[in-house]
Amino acid sequence: MIRFFLLSLSIFFLIDCTSSVSQSFADTINRVLASIDNNLITYSDYLKFTGETQDKNSEMKIDEKILKNLIEEKIMLEEAEKSMIEVNEKEIEEAVQDFMIQHKLSPDTLKLQIKQEGLDNIGFLKIMKEKIMVSKLINMQIDSKIFITEDEKISYYNKNRNNYIYIPEKVEAKAVFLKLKESSTLTELTDLKRKALKVTKLLRDGEPFEVVLEKYSDEPLKSQNGFLGVFEKGKMIPQLDAVAFSMKKGEVSDPIWVQDGAYILYIVSKSREVYKPYEWVKDDINNLIYAEKKDKLYNEWIKKLWEKHAVKINLN
Repeated sequence: MIRFFLLSLSIFFLIDCTSSVSQSFADTINRVLASIDNNLITYSDYLKFTGETQDKNSEMKIDEKILKNLIEEKIMLEEAEKSMIEVNEKEIEEAVQDFMIQHKLSPDTLKLQIKQEGLDNIGFLKIMKEKIMVSKLINMQIDSKIFITEDEKISYYNKNRNNYIYIPEKVEAKAVFLKLKESSTLTELTDLKRKALKVTKLLRDGEPFEVVLEKYSDEPLKSQNGFLGVFEKGKMIPQLDAVAFSMKKGEVSDPIWVQDGAYILYIVSKSREVYKPYEWVKDDINNLIYAEKKDKLYNEWIKKLWEKHAVKINLN
C-alpha cells in the first residue's frame, strides 16, 4: 500500500535503471508508450506508477486503463503548474504528517521507506508538493463548483426511499396446504386442482378458516393451525412471497402451486415498511449527491484536458 502510494506519486521523479543491464532490456524499459505534447511516457514510468518490476526474461505487460490514469495525472500536474498553483512549506509539512498518520509510520520508518523506494528526502517532498498542487487544482476546477440544495436532497430521499428502510414490510400468513403426491396420475392432479379451487371459494365466501383447514388441509400446516409465520419481504418461498405481499389483510389468494403441492394463503395481518426519517440520512444523501456531481464534473473536465493536449498512445 505504502509502496504503491509512493510510486504513484513519483511519476515525474525518473530514476535511471538501465545502466547495468543488457541493451535489449534497456530498450524494453525505455520504450515509449505514450506522449503528451512533447513529453514522453516510457515503460519505466509505467512500472514506477504501478509499483511493478520487470524481469529481464518476462514479457512486457501493460494495462491500458492504468496507462491512461498515468497520462491523466501527468496532464493534471502540467495544468497545475500552468495555473501557477502555490504550495507553502506548512502545507507540505501537514501533508507529510497526514501521510505518516494514515500509514502508521514513525519519522524513522518513513525515512527508511523513502530510501527503499530509491528516493531522497528532497524527492519525496517534491512528490508531496505535486500531490497538493493537483489536489488544489481539482478543488478549483471541480469541488468549488458543486452546490447541493435542500430540495435536491429531499427529492433524492423520496425517489430512493427503499434504500432507507428502518423496519421492513411484514406479513403474517396462514395457509391451507394441499399435498401433491409423488407420481400422481393426471386424474389425481385434476382432482387436486378442483379441490384447491373449492377451498379458495369456501374461504372467500366466508367459511371460517379453521373449519376449512381441518377438513381439507394436509400436514404439516393442519397440525399448526395453518400458521405459516411472520415474514419480512423476500423471506418466504418466492412464489408465496410475490403473492403474499401483493395482498391485503383478510384476503384469500388463488391456489399457489409449488413443487410439492398448492398453498391457499390467508393474510392475518400486514404492516407497512417504516422508513428512516429524512433528518437521519440527509448527511449521507448529501455525500452521495456530492460524489455523483463530482464524478460527472471530473469526467467532463478530464475529457476536455485530453482534447486540449496532444496525447498519443502507442501499444503496438
